[in-house]
Amino acid sequence: MVLSFCLSAAWGQAQVLPPDFLCVRSDTLFWNPTPNACGPFQSFDIYFSDNVNGPFSILANITDPTQFDFYHPNPINQQRFYYMESNHNCPGDPVLPSKTLDNQAPLVPNLETVSVEANQVRVEWSPSASPETFAYIIYRTTSLGTLPVDTVYVPDLIYLDSNANSDLQSETYFVIAIDQCGSGSIFGLPQSSLFLQQSVDPCTQTINLNWNQYRNWENGIDRQEVWLSFDNGPLELVASLNSSATAFSYPDALKGHLYSFYIEAFHTGSSFSAKSNTVEINPQLIQAVRDLDLKNISVNTDNSIDINWSWNTDAEIKEVAFFSAPQNNAYTLFNNQNPSNPLQGENILVENLLNPQEGKKYFRIETKDLCDTTFQSNYASTIFISGIPQENLTNQIDWTAYDIEGGSLKDYELYRTVDGQETLLETILDSRTSFSDLVDPNIEAEANVCYHVIANAEYELPDGTIQQLSSRSNQTCIRQPSNIFVPNAFMPSGINTRFKPVIVFGENIDYRMVILDRWGGTLFVTTDIDEGWTGRNGLQLVPGGAYTYVIQVTQEDGTQIKKTGVVVLIR
Repeated sequence: MVLSFCLSAAWGQAQVLPPDFLCVRSDTLFWNPTPNACGPFQSFDIYFSDNVNGPFSILANITDPTQFDFYHPNPINQQRFYYMESNHNCPGDPVLPSKTLDNQAPLVPNLETVSVEANQVRVEWSPSASPETFAYIIYRTTSLGTLPVDTVYVPDLIYLDSNANSDLQSETYFVIAIDQCGSGSIFGLPQSSLFLQQSVDPCTQTINLNWNQYRNWENGIDRQEVWLSFDNGPLELVASLNSSATAFSYPDALKGHLYSFYIEAFHTGSSFSAKSNTVEINPQLIQAVRDLDLKNISVNTDNSIDINWSWNTDAEIKEVAFFSAPQNNAYTLFNNQNPSNPLQGENILVENLLNPQEGKKYFRIETKDLCDTTFQSNYASTIFISGIPQENLTNQIDWTAYDIEGGSLKDYELYRTVDGQETLLETILDSRTSFSDLVDPNIEAEANVCYHVIANAEYELPDGTIQQLSSRSNQTCIRQPSNIFVPNAFMPSGINTRFKPVIVFGENIDYRMVILDRWGGTLFVTTDIDEGWTGRNGLQLVPGGAYTYVIQVTQEDGTQIKKTGVVVLIR
């Protein structure tokens, strides 16, 4: 709250200060009062217009000094402009208006640059043009989505993100403006840090640099520069590149020396620039891995997993490591080996310790050459299938999508297994990952049906060769519960001569049926699923009427089903 006081005549003419007009949210104006000591409070006066330049007309006189909000209905969401005045009994004192605010969210600020600085990312923006802007929220895109990372309050326009992974990836940022009611601007165009990566060609003594192009600068990129520090010495400019360049090759590298590179892009028409992360290279100049392709993951019938990959056979690899994860991040090492030279181009690892029945599993492969340079493959995942029985005698089957980076799905083949007999149930030519299978209640074996899916796909190798591959899922088995269908009436002298429920998928269950009269007395008991009640109490016929039945079954897995109702005996 801003504290201001009216000056006496001896100090000059006093002024009636306006309320502290905060914001407009959900068609409601919010403000805080400002003390005025020149005379008693009479009202808060609200003015509005459909045009920022007016004319403004009085909307309301709030005579309650404790009321600090006002609702102005706006069913068509028309843009409106408001300002406020404090009305005090201060004859002759000029009344000052508040700032003029509209009923729209703040305007988005202009993101100026995202630049890497000493393992931090510097985000800088110009101020929002909206006068109600109170603070800015900085968002960063992560594996979990675009999330807020911090709040910067007016007038600051710079944020240093020390939690960014600028050495591992390009970091993408948004900045929005918010008012004191928490209303935020829309998201403008994001900007991403330059992420610089390097590789060494040991045959040509060349260091290859690659980076992403800086995007969404108004007026674009003027130029890009490549900077080098040799053996931790002073920086030197080694190349000036055009705006579209995303690669640079540094020739004649020397073994045993340290090279540190970064890229700097310059904005056209302003003084802003953006730096990349710094990469350091100590080239060992031997044959490195060039092509490491994790081509296929497939589950075998014994629940082992085949991991299929290829690499260039002239690579000098001293270690290959295999990683897995339930999501495509935070991978965990589960196997490493020391391959024998010469390498084989096509390779399969059969993994027995990871259980594909637990859920989808992602895989990556990393190699390490004799220079300790690591190379990471693409990712690939298993297909995880699961299913549940439905009440309408169907099995609902769902599976995760084919997900191998670099692979292209052709179709899915869904297989059904009953009593060890496997049949192709459906070939799915689109991207559907679910199927509803109707089981036959007259075939007891279909109480327990197993399913698996095979994804047929293509994988393109670096030389352009297309390989046809098939990825098999785990197998899921679905047991249909026993279903009890009970008639509501029977006539011993008619067609339905006895009362007997129909039990679907009930061959291997414990069964008990009890018939009770209206007073709860037991008339009939049986544990034979094929025996029905003929309307007798022992040998004596009972009269027509309504009788209570209690049917209870216990399935093979111990689950109990109990059904109670009334059957009408017709004589």
